[in-house]
This record gives sequence, structure tokens and C-alpha cells, in this order.
Amino acid sequence: MLRKSTHLTLQHFILRSRVLQFYRSVIRATRHIPGIDARRDTRRWIRGEIERSAGLTDTDDIEQQLSHLQRLMKQVLPGFNLAARQRPK
Repeated sequence: MLRKSTHLTLQHFILRSRVLQFYRSVIRATRHIPGIDARRDTRRWIRGEIERSAGLTDTDDIEQQLSHLQRLMKQVLPGFNLAARQRPK
């Protein structure tokens, strides 16, 4: 969602971290998908969605896209819960 640039703010770095955390959570969540082809396709699909948003620079647009992807993953993977994965107990 963020391309390398010389004008990145602290908010951009925080959002970059959130996007990477989201992507890692998706990868972990797809481990439970039966069938290697379905798992691989799901991972390719979400990676493509993230890469397609790589040109966004406005922090509001990035946050909106991240929220959209999180909602989408909750629909696609019913057991996907980002909040539970963020804080280990």
C-alpha cells in the first residue's frame, strides 16, 4: 500500500506496519484452508489486492483500503479475526 518515498510521515510507517501485520495474519489464517490450490489462490488474491493498492499515498485512503480488506477477509475466511491475532495472551 505504500511505495518507498522520501516524504513518508510517521503515520505512513505505522500504516505500513499495520498492512504487513494484516498480510501475515492472512497467511496464517489460510493455513487452515483445505486443498493446496485453494490456499495458494487465496494467498495470491489477497497479495494482488495489497499490491494493487501500493500506489496509495494518502493516509486516509490507505486506512480505508486496509479496513475494506479486513472486512473482506472476515467474509472469505469466517474464522479470520485480526484483533485476536494482534495481542498474544
